[in-house]
Amino acid sequence: VAQAETGQKFSPLKPKRIEIYAAAMLAIICGMQVGYTRPGPRDYVGTAPLAEPENRAMARFTRAHDFRLTLSYHTQGRVIFWKFLDYEPEGSRQIAEAFSEVSGYLVEETPYSSGFAGYKDWFIQSYNLPGYTIEAGLGENPLPISQFPDIYRENEGILTLGMVLAPD
Repeated sequence: VAQAETGQKFSPLKPKRIEIYAAAMLAIICGMQVGYTRPGPRDYVGTAPLAEPENRAMARFTRAHDFRLTLSYHTQGRVIFWKFLDYEPEGSRQIAEAFSEVSGYLVEETPYSSGFAGYKDWFIQSYNLPGYTIEAGLGENPLPISQFPDIYRENEGILTLGMVLAPD
């Protein structure tokens, strides 16, 4: 997404690592500072709403498309987070339960301490459409590449159902 904003050609074979935690844009909007307070490899939310180029790129990319559902992938816990505060888009719990059935992952509400900081939260609040954070895998991050076949197998159904169950 950030590459699209800079005009650089995207190559799926040579992804660039984004050093700013792009999904952590909402914490600053809500007046909360969580995680790191300066740029780094994780959890930095920026100094103001959408202040970081990666965050602005994600917001522009989302606004330019008609997404009906989003999946945000993280690696820790084999859990599906499905709502934000009291925002519960129609059918979102049922979709989360379907994802759980095909993956074996638990469905949980986002812990308060983890809320306010993700793309899913911003998407749900902004569009009143289903958004999910899928916490794939278990262990200490970064997860070993040896977990990839299991994670892929567990999540293949989520990816497929996401396309089928997204609201019209």
